[in-house]
Amino acid sequence: MLGFNDIVKRLGAVWHIAFNDPARLSDLELTPKGFRESFWALPIALLPVLPGNIFVQSFEQFMQGLFINISVWIIPLMVVIALCDVFRIRNRIIPFVIAFNWLQAFLQLLLLVLVPFVPVLPPVIIVLLVAVVFIIYRVFRVSLDKPAPYTIAFMVFYFVMMSVVLVIAADVAGLPVMRMMKLPPEAAGYALQGNLL
Repeated sequence: MLGFNDIVKRLGAVWHIAFNDPARLSDLELTPKGFRESFWALPIALLPVLPGNIFVQSFEQFMQGLFINISVWIIPLMVVIALCDVFRIRNRIIPFVIAFNWLQAFLQLLLLVLVPFVPVLPPVIIVLLVAVVFIIYRVFRVSLDKPAPYTIAFMVFYFVMMSVVLVIAADVAGLPVMRMMKLPPEAAGYALQGNLL
């Protein structure tokens, strides 16, 4: 299991990669061991939001949200791994998966800290979304080691794939997306939280 210092180092690497220090990609431990360890990012990302949601949701809603989050995280990664030759990224698949996993954890924790203090105003929300997209773009480009047009096209494909998985996973969980939109904010929030990051 990763130690606290290892986790901080990897989350810090995501920050540095996002803000123009691609050499810090190596801090993510780009090895088969680092590949396995990167999946600790999943519980690290979800643990901070689990306790509060246990109290505001029924157990069924909680499990539905958990299933949806895990599906939207893991299934697109499995598709990319399976199609790595099609995307011509076989030699970059380990760096990409490792970077993507830690990126997800980084963004979840960042938003967990920022959102309570961010005014719910359209200009502020737009700035926050632009910042998130920029961070995602930087990490994708560095980990894939591809030019900007390829990276942007890959990001669009990945977001579309995550959205499709979100709809399917929500339906399988018995919580269709349209129904989620009608739930109280505290009940629907967890089911959607992080799924489009």
